[in-house]
Amino acid sequence: MWIPALIYAGTVASRQIELERGRPDPHETFAAFPGKADANSPDVWHIVMDRYAGATTLKRVYGYDNSKFIAALRARGFNVGEDAYSNYAMTPISLASTLNADYLDRYTPKLGNQEDVVPMFKAIEHSRAFDFFKKQGYEFVFSGGWADVTIGNALTARDINYRVLAEYPRILIDQSVPGPSARCSMCPIPTDGWNSASAKNTSSVNCASWQANRAARWCSRTSSCRTLPMP
Repeated sequence: MWIPALIYAGTVASRQIELERGRPDPHETFAAFPGKADANSPDVWHIVMDRYAGATTLKRVYGYDNSKFIAALRARGFNVGEDAYSNYAMTPISLASTLNADYLDRYTPKLGNQEDVVPMFKAIEHSRAFDFFKKQGYEFVFSGGWADVTIGNALTARDINYRVLAEYPRILIDQSVPGPSARCSMCPIPTDGWNSASAKNTSSVNCASWQANRAARWCSRTSSCRTLPMP
């Protein structure tokens, strides 16, 4: 039985080597950012509201007024693009473009496999934007999202992550018995924002405090409920 296993492992390794050869270094394509930071340079917060609709869509489609949230951001000095659109439809491709301040026209032809999205992950993690701020002495703090593409960053000085598990094991749990069981009982599970560090400070998990949040999310997934899905 070990012979087929070796053949399979060899095939997988060969395929992986082939893919790696077709994954270009993003720094060979995207130009370094000009400019220089000094003691008077401001803090920079870049917030990506992934899968979060704009104010116009929220108002027109869902009947939800998001003006207070936008006003709160502006009151704190944030620039909110009213009519901003992403250059690309997928998060990895869009972020790779944004964080390198360039279109991907010169990058994608270098890919060995046009269906391979990993080079976009590399273009994000080692983007020219992150590289610029690191070299200028900024403290790089990264707060990841739910997807693997934004769950962490190797260059960060501090990683703040709401999710305990990566995307793949989270999907396995969510689509097996523990996931539906936790949703029905309205209890938090590690796949849905439960922080294991905070759990160490308590003897038990207080499910009651999660009732409203979980109910709203569960309700938004059913066709009989018209509650606005939570961002």
